[in-house]
Amino acid sequence: MKKILAILIALITTSANAQFKWGLTGGFHSSGLQAKDLVSTKRQTNIHVGLIADYKFPGTGFHILGKALYAPMGYEDSNIEASDANGNIMGSIQSHRIKYIQVPVYFSYGAKSGKAEISGGIGPFISFSTGDKLQLKGGDNFGNGTVLPANTNKINSTIAGFGIHLGSQWKYLMLGLHFHQSLKGIYESQPTSVKGWKMNSFGLSIGYFFND
Repeated sequence: MKKILAILIALITTSANAQFKWGLTGGFHSSGLQAKDLVSTKRQTNIHVGLIADYKFPGTGFHILGKALYAPMGYEDSNIEASDANGNIMGSIQSHRIKYIQVPVYFSYGAKSGKAEISGGIGPFISFSTGDKLQLKGGDNFGNGTVLPANTNKINSTIAGFGIHLGSQWKYLMLGLHFHQSLKGIYESQPTSVKGWKMNSFGLSIGYFFND
């Protein structure tokens, strides 16, 4: 994490380069667990905020677009049973919201369309969990991984995957659509026969660049 922050700071300090832009971004996204036999969940909507940086290779339409976001993900209205550290069943999970610091990097290509540049790209992301809030049906709330889905023993501290980004960029403004799919389950399962659930999300974001 410290290395990633150091890289972001180094990029910001080089913003004098006319091909490099940086700023702030925010938006909302809908996340959910991939379907599994006998499991029912609904998607959860959260907001995300953070930094955005875009480097355009001179004389081409190729870009590297990176973000560092606070981007919680989760699900709600499930029939998943929850248990405490001693294995006691506590009830069904109404919602589970996991706080993440997410760092996606997209390798994209853009082309001019009037005053805007339309672009699309794909690339990896990594997310670091920083805490959670789990609510049971009935209203009881728990955090810090004290109550989790039955047959799991902790929230995975990092998950990684791939993302797709479609955007329109003007001089100072960017609008974007994105989809992310994790390649690793968000929980660590205790029995080896139990597979962790993977997470996906899609959303809309707006970015404002401080330089052009």
